[in-house]
Amino acid sequence: MAKKFLSLFLIISLFITLLPLFKVKADSEKVLVIVQLKSPSYSEFLSENKNVQMSNSNKNSYLNLLEKEHNNFLFSLSGKRIYFKERWHYYLSYNGVSGEVLKDDIEKIKKIPYVKDVYLSQTHYLDTDIFVPLINAPEVWEMSDPNGLSVTGKGMLIGIIDTGIDYNHPDLGGGIGKDFKVKGGYDFADDDPDPIDPPAQGHGTAVAGIATGNGKVKGVAPDANLMAYKVFPDTGEGASDTDIIAAIDQALKDGCTSV
Repeated sequence: MAKKFLSLFLIISLFITLLPLFKVKADSEKVLVIVQLKSPSYSEFLSENKNVQMSNSNKNSYLNLLEKEHNNFLFSLSGKRIYFKERWHYYLSYNGVSGEVLKDDIEKIKKIPYVKDVYLSQTHYLDTDIFVPLINAPEVWEMSDPNGLSVTGKGMLIGIIDTGIDYNHPDLGGGIGKDFKVKGGYDFADDDPDPIDPPAQGHGTAVAGIATGNGKVKGVAPDANLMAYKVFPDTGEGASDTDIIAAIDQALKDGCTSV
């Protein structure tokens, strides 16, 4: 578990540090930002204490500490009359808060004691499709695990962070919930609980099929289950860093073994 948290933390850290530094201009344009707070994220905390036997109570206490830091940060904003429209709170893969702010206020936010840095949220667009033969799926199916069983993804929970998943597709289980291949998910782009992939998109459904399809089309891990995290809106626009990080955090919370 600690290794999984650490791996995703390293991805987030690289992802964030590659964002361009934000220079404030003299106007009041509203922009989306990610505010990194000073305390280590939950994944960092686990990594730093990987050789220490910790109870669930200790772990929960640290999450409570992070929540308190978030609340103190928001209280400081209010006291300084700084406009901040909250988007998401991150605790697991990253310790921070995202939201809409005025460009003019970026430097003011950086000076708040709880803040480590402030990053401008970038927008990302869909890449080209990757096909099953291209990623050598047939070779994977012929492999065996240490117990001599075929590698089919059984017991895995894969988080798909994309345009959503058409969970009604027969190759993907034909539904959503505990009795289906797609166990659940969330639409972070539109902030609603239904992560359905609209017909006009389809990218997330294709990726899910490549990962775990189990019907006429076979995926790399046909026996694995799925969680659908939608970060691209139905309008076809790009996905923001703020929503992508929120999806990664939720994938950790939901127990995904990979994303």
